[in-house]
Amino acid sequence: MGHEPKHGDGEQTVAFLQQHNAELESRLLACAAEIEALRQRGENEQKRLEEALRFSEQRFRDLAKLSVDWYWEQDAELRFTECVNYSGRSALSVAEVLLGKRRWELPIQGVSEAEWQSHRKLVEAHQPFEMTYQGQIPGSGGKRWALTRGQPVFSESGTFLGYRGIGRDITESRLAADALRENEQRLQRLFDHAAVGIAEGSLNGRYLRANKKTCEILGRTEAEIIGHSFREFTHPDDINKDIAGYQPIFAGETDVFQREKRYLRKDGTVVWVNALGGFVRDESGQPKYIVATMEDISERKAAQEALQKQAEILRITLENMGQGITLMDNNLRLLAYNRQLLSLLHLPESLMDGEPTLEDFLRFNAQRGEYGPGNAETQVRERMDLAKLHLPHRFERQRPDGTVLEVVGNTLPNGWLVSIYTDITERKKSEYAIQDMNAQLEHKVRERTADLEASNRELESFSYSVSHDLRAPLRAIDGFSLLLHEDYATILDEQGRAYLSRIRLATQRMGELIDDMINLARISRTDLNKSACDLAEITRLIISDLQGDADERAITWSIDPMLQAQADPVLLRAALENLLSNALKFTRQCEDARIEVGRTEKNGEKVFFVRDNGVGFDMAHAAKLFEPFERLHAATDYEGTGIGLAIVQRVIQRHGGRVWAEGALGQGATFYFTLS
Repeated sequence: MGHEPKHGDGEQTVAFLQQHNAELESRLLACAAEIEALRQRGENEQKRLEEALRFSEQRFRDLAKLSVDWYWEQDAELRFTECVNYSGRSALSVAEVLLGKRRWELPIQGVSEAEWQSHRKLVEAHQPFEMTYQGQIPGSGGKRWALTRGQPVFSESGTFLGYRGIGRDITESRLAADALRENEQRLQRLFDHAAVGIAEGSLNGRYLRANKKTCEILGRTEAEIIGHSFREFTHPDDINKDIAGYQPIFAGETDVFQREKRYLRKDGTVVWVNALGGFVRDESGQPKYIVATMEDISERKAAQEALQKQAEILRITLENMGQGITLMDNNLRLLAYNRQLLSLLHLPESLMDGEPTLEDFLRFNAQRGEYGPGNAETQVRERMDLAKLHLPHRFERQRPDGTVLEVVGNTLPNGWLVSIYTDITERKKSEYAIQDMNAQLEHKVRERTADLEASNRELESFSYSVSHDLRAPLRAIDGFSLLLHEDYATILDEQGRAYLSRIRLATQRMGELIDDMINLARISRTDLNKSACDLAEITRLIISDLQGDADERAITWSIDPMLQAQADPVLLRAALENLLSNALKFTRQCEDARIEVGRTEKNGEKVFFVRDNGVGFDMAHAAKLFEPFERLHAATDYEGTGIGLAIVQRVIQRHGGRVWAEGALGQGATFYFTLS
């Protein structure tokens, strides 16, 4: 402070005061500087604190933006008082949508009544809550799914002030979850109803899942499959092949396995499947389990086996045929042949190495003279030009050694050509021999025809002689016998008259025999002129002519109206007349005679018949019925010469048909005939 001035010393006092004021001023300036420094430090600290506060607030906002789509607040009455949108979408009017409204007053969907009641209980109890709903999300521009969480707010004194909360737009995740769920359902339906078997298995080969088709293929229920090893159902002969087939996929050499194998069903039957599968791997690429499909190929395998069997049969057949076979494609390349071809044509096997063509084959033949003298290339070219037409063909060729070959070629629908080479040397020799035999036979036929014509002329001469030369004596005998009977009957005794009657009957019967023999000969010589014949109409005409012999008899006639045939009408009438006359004759003793003319079918052949209920005959003698002059009944009981059925047989035979009879004594007879 310095020395204090003495009392009364004014100058010293002034000096002292000035000095003292200077010191005070200096001290004040120092204090002011210190105060300014403190103020500056305060302002800097305030700025730092304000900056820290702003940073904290910004960090909070950034965190909110990154974690939520919007922030909201509600007052104690649960009405929205604030809503901040962080989503970046074009915002709607918050006041219109949220402010002043309670949550249950908003257009929210996807929340049941029970969920609303639960929510209201929580907020009335001032508890935190979380809920999911569909509604108008601020700034979304449409209905979307939202997840919101709320936290109650209290004052320092514990008074409930309302809620603060956040909201998130979960539409994309919700849609993704729905799509995933739908996709899983779709995959499950596909798994359950797939047309092929689908199964999942563990890495040790045990079934984890199996769809319906897998159960159907294996012939077992799902419970009988799950947990069991595939080896339990695999055919014993295929187990080792299966294990070897799976090794490459376990070794990482391939991603999938595929093989055809056999399973044994529960009932013991074998089923062929085409199995295809691979690993399902985790994120690190390690196998988790196996997924495989199986297709029932039993029918295809059976078809393949049948085809292979047929191919083997065809191969054996071709190799053992006596004919040579070739198969060529559209470009006339040789696709197949058999050994007999090489033998027939004396071809070396070396010619068939590789893929020989028809041109190679033709050139080899031409160069060794198979086609006769001439330029070999010209012969090849001419034959190739014909072959390129792919036309069916047949020709014969004689080889230089005298062997005759027949070559027949046919095109298949795909344009390929099949040719068959047949050694017909012996057949040609036989044909030449047959031609010689035919020439000799024709010569003999001409000779026999001349002999037959001479015989016919002799027969005609004999017939004429019988009809004229023999008839004259018979007429004389019959005439003089009649005169004796008329003029001298009274002179002759009873025995004489009987002799005379027997003479007359014998001459008349002889005349009938001569007439029948002439008719039989005439039928054999008459020309056959076929036309459409109505057998029913012919029958009615014959009955009309014969009716005079049966006027007083009870006869039932039955005639099929549909009796049509191609035949000679004159000869057919002669045959029917004899058959109907016999029917009338042999039903004479019947009180109720029945005669039927009809048709039937035997072994697919149309057969006509004449049936009666007369005396019939013993089938043991049926073979004699159609022989001339043979009779099964006494002439005294039934008149006739025994020629009628012989005439019937001759007529039917001339038509190329057959005639036969069936009957029994006392039960009538049926005569059948065909007209070919």
